[in-house]
Amino acid sequence: MSYQSRAHERRSRTLHELQLALARIQRKGLKVSIKAVAEEAGVDPSLVHHTYPDFAEEVRAVVGRTTRQRAAAIGDDLKEARARSAALLKELASLRGDLQKMASVNLTLTLENRRLAEALSAANAERDAGRDAGGPPSSGRARLKKV
Repeated sequence: MSYQSRAHERRSRTLHELQLALARIQRKGLKVSIKAVAEEAGVDPSLVHHTYPDFAEEVRAVVGRTTRQRAAAIGDDLKEARARSAALLKELASLRGDLQKMASVNLTLTLENRRLAEALSAANAERDAGRDAGGPPSSGRARLKKV
């Protein structure tokens, strides 16, 4: 017997073992996967993927995930991710605009607070100077000038 015929016989035998393993897994009601079938048949899962791609597709069909179905699912996921990304980018731009407006308001309020603090300090100093000069005691309230 030639090397090629022995190799062909060995591949046929392995394929038969893989088919039997798939049937056993289904009969037992276990989760079907290429890994599970390969382990049941006593071979490495990569052997199934690389040497028996048609059988691997058969297993995927049983699972309901053929290569085309997986590619379609990935394509759908990609479309959803792109749509979500576009929405997030739009929201980010809006939030950045809001942040700029808030920063402007914050700066305006900080400057107003500083101006009021200086005016209060000046009014308090004026009141304290009046007390020191023997002037009438004030009510304790500083009077601010409108600017």
